[in-house]
Amino acid sequence: MKFGYSFLILCLMVTACHVTKQIDTPDLEKTNINSNPISVVLSVFDAANNNDFTKLKLLCDPDGSGDGDCKSICNLLEAPTKTQKEFVEYFSGGQIVGEPVIHETEAKVPIKFGPGQNRDETFFLIKKEGNWYLNSF
Repeated sequence: MKFGYSFLILCLMVTACHVTKQIDTPDLEKTNINSNPISVVLSVFDAANNNDFTKLKLLCDPDGSGDGDCKSICNLLEAPTKTQKEFVEYFSGGQIVGEPVIHETEAKVPIKFGPGQNRDETFFLIKKEGNWYLNSF
């Protein structure tokens, strides 16, 4: 009987830990990175920090709008290695500074980026069909 109670307690502990892990560790793959302007911008920095450019194409409007800088970010997976290295150099360690300004279907997100994060810039985003996309910077 003592073994039965120990086993039951162990099962409950494992189940509780498993549920906590599912709640506390959101997976970027399972979330919509286009759900808000901040997540779009943070996805740019995340790609640079992890040398993983696979999700960048999701950050641009599928209709092809956006300036050349944004398009170059979104097409980075197909870019030459030199361009990818420059992207990592400029955007790894980047950060949002100040408060994003969001007005209906347009947003401005101020950032610091560049070697040493010494350059100020603003990402301009647009919202279409419920999703946010890079438009210019």
